[in-house]
Amino acid sequence: MTRVPLLFFLSTLLAGCGTVHPAPAPSVSNHLVALTLGRPLPPSPGPSAASLLAQGLPIGAPPLHFAVHVLDQTGHPIAFNAGVYDPTGAGETTILLNSANAFSQALLLPEGVYSFESAVKDDATDQILLAYGSPEDNRSNVQDGQGTVRLKVHSVYDPSSSALALGEGESRISTNRRINLMLLAKTAPVAGRLSGVPTGDLGPVTYRLKNETDGRLDSAGSALGINVLALGTPSDAVLDVEARFSAWVRTGTSDTASLQAQTVSFSHAIELTGFRPDVSAPVVTMTVPQSTRAGTPLTVLGTAMDDVQVQSLRLYDNQTLVASLQAEDGVPPVSLDAAGRWVTTLTPIPAGRHQWTTVATDSSGNEASATQVLLAVTPLPDQTLNYADHDGYTATDQFLLPANSELWVHVETAGLTGEQFLAFFPLGVQDHHDFLATAGVDRSQQAPMDDTTALYRAFFRGQTSYEMHFVNGRDTAIELIARSVYNE
Repeated sequence: MTRVPLLFFLSTLLAGCGTVHPAPAPSVSNHLVALTLGRPLPPSPGPSAASLLAQGLPIGAPPLHFAVHVLDQTGHPIAFNAGVYDPTGAGETTILLNSANAFSQALLLPEGVYSFESAVKDDATDQILLAYGSPEDNRSNVQDGQGTVRLKVHSVYDPSSSALALGEGESRISTNRRINLMLLAKTAPVAGRLSGVPTGDLGPVTYRLKNETDGRLDSAGSALGINVLALGTPSDAVLDVEARFSAWVRTGTSDTASLQAQTVSFSHAIELTGFRPDVSAPVVTMTVPQSTRAGTPLTVLGTAMDDVQVQSLRLYDNQTLVASLQAEDGVPPVSLDAAGRWVTTLTPIPAGRHQWTTVATDSSGNEASATQVLLAVTPLPDQTLNYADHDGYTATDQFLLPANSELWVHVETAGLTGEQFLAFFPLGVQDHHDFLATAGVDRSQQAPMDDTTALYRAFFRGQTSYEMHFVNGRDTAIELIARSVYNE
């Protein structure tokens, strides 16, 4: 039987690492097979492409690129000429994936067992290793009929950029005061910007006090942080807390990383008090929509209750004080009734991402906070997908969504009432932060769409029209494909 070349379509998560040298032809099979690897595609006639899915990329990462080395069973890099396997080993051994080639590259190589060693680095300097995928985590037997290879990378933790710190809205520690410590695991900075390491890339986190008299740990804590009740003594009025865990750390200046033990410490003075302690912090809630139209008034409300008295309540928008229960703060007022219900109205809300934080303080200085994110966007003209304008069973269109915008898409199924597959495909992005996608039978009955690696999707039946809604809350424009398919 005649064999054909193996086709690789590497997408989004391939990254090379380390300095490597071309090697002679690896020991692989002489038989060649055909295989396509790439992002998942929506249902369509004929074979579907397999998935190559991103895992472990930093949270809020800057523009970046990938380089990949394909290694044979002996660990030697495979060489290519113009994407075609070079048996002499004299060709290129690094595959570069970036925004210029839409993070994809077609390759031809023989069947066999391969490993993929990957590095993710920043576009600005090409010096910061943001993520790494080891060959041991990325080994595959490439052969005829294979469908999917899922590569894995781990965000690279930078000890000098990470910290164990007080939670938002907290600045002081006193005897019998409960505080929130946050574990801020970060990558190395790119132009002063830090990206978050996903909690899944940290090993189990354990916390301990330097001295038992420093305080009391409220629980075992997690990769997000821990709550601590501060105590202190006249001879030791400092709260010392330590977090221990494992993380992927860059090996010197190379483009590799390894799992290493890490320790992060927190130290802060305790204000000692001799009064009977009030150890109960207020309970505070906040309600804001996920998105709103920029330039319009916004009503923010919630509850704030305490076993003694709520003394202050302040609302912050991205760390800026915007409303307060205290008139002396000089910002719009917050009203608080006897039942603990509070409300304030703000206008106008500028376009962009807003992290709202409410901080309530009781008469003893105990604090509690609640945080929610809102995306303020500008509406685009409504669009329509009509099966009658296409093949009668499906409709697809592509749109450009500017930064901080929203789009409504009306779907007409040409009378078909069976199961409908509705989907949004954001193009050229590695994660879906600050995106919102909903769908429903009308605009008043919207539900979140299922968020997968490459698309948002939903299934409906029984109606002949639907409404889809997409919000781009980022500061950059994106290309978006909207699709509806009759699925029966």
